[in-house]
Amino acid sequence: MTIFSFYRRTLALVFSLLTAVGAVFGQAQQLYNTTNGLSNTLIDHITFDQQGFMWVATEMGVANFDGESFTNYTSHAGDEHSLQVARTLTVYIDTDDGHWIGTEDGLYSLNREDNSFTH
Repeated sequence: MTIFSFYRRTLALVFSLLTAVGAVFGQAQQLYNTTNGLSNTLIDHITFDQQGFMWVATEMGVANFDGESFTNYTSHAGDEHSLQVARTLTVYIDTDDGHWIGTEDGLYSLNREDNSFTH
């Protein structure tokens, strides 16, 4: 098993545990996958922003979870304001609530006002 395989399995376990914690505090347990909005189940990184939203870096882009549904940010051929590659490796939220997306192609900044990316 490679370190990346171990890392992916660990992140999948963490995501499952986060879902299970909701059940402990009286919320219904829910498994999230592609049938209910997650862009891809191969997860590379999970983080939370200052509003408490969860950001998930996947093999098919970045997903934002607001507690009810996912908003997926993926690559779109010909759209210079979208991610230019599908696979995202990490999401970093800075102290000014800036959203930085690390991909195989480099670093992108997400403008939350119009949901556009700058490479």
